[in-house]
Amino acid sequence: MRASSTKITVALVVAATFAGALAGAIAGFALAGGSGSSSPERGAAAEVTAPRAVSVAARADLTPEELYRRDAPSVVLITATDTQVVPPTFFSPPTKEQVGVLGSGFVVDRRGDILTNVHVIQGASRIRVGFSSGASYPAKVIGADPSTDVAVVRV
Repeated sequence: MRASSTKITVALVVAATFAGALAGAIAGFALAGGSGSSSPERGAAAEVTAPRAVSVAARADLTPEELYRRDAPSVVLITATDTQVVPPTFFSPPTKEQVGVLGSGFVVDRRGDILTNVHVIQGASRIRVGFSSGASYPAKVIGADPSTDVAVVRV
C-alpha cells in the first residue's frame, strides 16, 4: 500500500509540474506576442533556433492526451543526493547520513539545460536526471535563484 501511494504522489508531482510549465509557456508565448527573440549570455555563443510557429489558439484545440503525448518527453525526474549530519542523541554519537531528494523538471533547450526548483538541488553533492526513455545522466548546477526557487541544471 505504501509503494502505490508513493507512486501516486510522484505521478501527481510530475503532472502538476508539467501542467504549470505548460501554462507558463503558453502565458509567456501570449505575453511576448509570439516573438521568439532572445539575447546571448555574456561570453557565450548564442544558440539560434527558430521558434515553433504554433498559435495559442491551436494549443487550445489539443486534447489533454495530445498535449501529454507531445510534451511529456520533456519532463524529467531529478534525483539529488546530499550528506547530512545527524546530531548525537543520549544513546548514539553524531553520524553522517546520505539523503536522497526527488524532484522534477523539464528540458528547455538542446544543450541539455533543465529547469527545476532550488529546493530540489540545494546542497546536493550529486545530481542525476532521468528521462522518459529510461536513460539517466549526471547533471551539474548552471544557475540558481533562491528568491524565486528556480534553478537550471545541465546534463
